Amino acid sequence: MRIRPTFFTFVLLLGIMTIPSMGCLEIAPEYIKPYQPELGITFHGINNDYEYAEKYINNASLGTIRYDIEWKRTFPEKDTPDNEYINQMINITRFYGLRGYRQVIVLWHPPDWVEDYSPSKFTEEYLKFVEVYITNPLFMADIIQIGNEPNNPLHSKVFNIWSNSDIHDFIEEASLYVKSERPEVMTAINFQVIVNWQYRMHNIVVSNGDMLDIDILAIDYYPGTWNVGSYRWPAMRIYMDYLDQYERYKGAVFETGYSTPTTEIDSEYHQHIFYTKDIPYLIDMITQYNYQLTSATTIDYLLFYSLENLDTNLINPEANFGLIVFNRSAYPVKYKQAYFDVQKLDGYVAKAIGAGVRLPLYGFSVSLTLGLVYFGIIFLTSFIIGYALYVTIISNSEFDIDIDRQTRIQRAIFAMKYATIITSSIFILAVIPLTFIYGILIIPLLYYITTKNPGYLFASTASITIVYILYIVMLQIGIFVV
Repeated sequence: MRIRPTFFTFVLLLGIMTIPSMGCLEIAPEYIKPYQPELGITFHGINNDYEYAEKYINNASLGTIRYDIEWKRTFPEKDTPDNEYINQMINITRFYGLRGYRQVIVLWHPPDWVEDYSPSKFTEEYLKFVEVYITNPLFMADIIQIGNEPNNPLHSKVFNIWSNSDIHDFIEEASLYVKSERPEVMTAINFQVIVNWQYRMHNIVVSNGDMLDIDILAIDYYPGTWNVGSYRWPAMRIYMDYLDQYERYKGAVFETGYSTPTTEIDSEYHQHIFYTKDIPYLIDMITQYNYQLTSATTIDYLLFYSLENLDTNLINPEANFGLIVFNRSAYPVKYKQAYFDVQKLDGYVAKAIGAGVRLPLYGFSVSLTLGLVYFGIIFLTSFIIGYALYVTIISNSEFDIDIDRQTRIQRAIFAMKYATIITSSIFILAVIPLTFIYGILIIPLLYYITTKNPGYLFASTASITIVYILYIVMLQIGIFVV
């Protein structure tokens, strides 16, 4: 049995090019880190002990803080503002703002006296509430959230009875007012992931063909506590698809966490698992989405709920999302293990494999597979054409009764060589220009643009080079057989 040198060349080049290229598939930390979501904390009751709480936020390396300013405490009665509360909240915004925190401020919690108003009258009064803060030059905010979870029936009576169009108009009018007074401030709305959440969200965001004029479309997502389902975050895929469909909103997860009532099922150990396994998985998902060339936007924030347990009720899930147990009458606080887990997330580098594009072109193996499929289709097509020519020539010889056996053999050999030449010609004419464009120009440039990693130039070029080598081997085999 004869083995041509081409075989050894193929094996050698395959080994040389495959091994180093595999190391290029994971994106380097310096390239992927900027695409990770900014981590932060959401909690209520910030007006109490906010200076003391800041120490724990800072030690956990959380750069974004989200909290409420309450309408019902700003205007406990119609047209009667509580100036003490207003000044306190403005001072809190300055306390955090001057220390470099990004602030997401939820302007909500309507008073009882406004609940029965019509949508237009309600909106008019709400804008008076917003005006108190947004027009004050001392007030500091980066993002204003208008309302809270309009699809959650527990949060507001008005959203339960209003139409989707009414809610849309309310949010948009408030958003436009905020941006007219503070163009640098972004506006946001959030939806809780509950049953059919995506349909209610879509019907509010797109009302009568009019896209909602806001900057951030966020979700609140609690797998394992408020949401039935896997910790693999299935709703995130739905959410990402809607962001791509809308092509105009920034994304954010404004609330997620794990509650720890003292039960065997929901314990601090399970909260620890949530923050060490499931949150890193979510960060990977978001980072990969942000890194994709085809993503229409980015998901910029991931905020945990909550900094502290709300009270000492050990049964109520809502009261036990905290990373710490904050006893206001007896310092110091009790740390949960999850607090230290969140501290470590500051140094976490997302695992982003491949070029980060949704097109099926990321990674060495996928590129090589596509190349082999492409190679196989062209080779099979050209082989069929060549074989058809061979059969045609042989068939014509069979009907010629005036030629001897030796001549028939010579014609058969000629037919085989002729068919091989035609097959090779078709293959070369089809492969060379298209493969050059695919392998040498498009794929390496796509990899480099999406990863900023020069290693991908080598990885992608190596994969298409192997396809070329396979072509040479097959051509040599054909010539050898002839």
